[in-house]
Amino acid sequence: MSSQNRVKLKCYAAVMRSSRKGPESNKRTATAHRSESSVGADSSAEAVQLKKIAKFMGNAHVGASLSGSTMHRNTLLAHVCERLAVLERAQAKERLSMSKEREWFKGVAKGADGHHLPDLTRWHESARLYKRAGEALSHGNLGRGAQLIQQAEAAEQAAFDSVPVFVAETLTEHEAAAAAPEQAHFINDEAACAGCAPPTGLKVADAILSISDKMDAAPPLPKRTPRWFEEVLDEEETDDDE
Repeated sequence: MSSQNRVKLKCYAAVMRSSRKGPESNKRTATAHRSESSVGADSSAEAVQLKKIAKFMGNAHVGASLSGSTMHRNTLLAHVCERLAVLERAQAKERLSMSKEREWFKGVAKGADGHHLPDLTRWHESARLYKRAGEALSHGNLGRGAQLIQQAEAAEQAAFDSVPVFVAETLTEHEAAAAAPEQAHFINDEAACAGCAPPTGLKVADAILSISDKMDAAPPLPKRTPRWFEEVLDEEETDDDE
């Protein structure tokens, strides 16, 4: 092979190597960008989880929340305590509405859309399920706890959906049904974790369950005397005076 051909062959090989490296290099760069973005999002989500764990379970659980099943347990327990606190506030507002009967009894008596009697037991089912979920998680039954949280989520949504409109109007954006954490949907039913002391937030469930006030019937609408009848009475009293 002539020296000229060898030079051409080397140039061709160099070009081919360059063309192969280009896309790979771009791919690595794009992957790096995606990885950095993903890591940032993951770090942010983890920070939120750790903040909730610290708030509802105490700082002692934060350090142990960086490993697999333990982190799942603590995240779910913090969610349980958070939801119980929301249910307690919603129940308290519905209870308060009972003392403001004059503001809503006409709508209830007329059967207006969304107007029905306050019933504080509507919060019992979700509170009971969240309590059972918290107990299961505390005993190390991770899968069972996750199952119960999903059931509690459905019961909580049903409770908020059935709230009278005059109660719903008093609820804030944070006092509404919320989805269960992602972990609750992919944890194996038989999954286990280390046990821990039940968080104090679980006691809120007992407070909710201890309140069973409900109203069985709305007061009847006051009967108004027809205007024409009042006028007749006035005329008769005038005639008598004469």
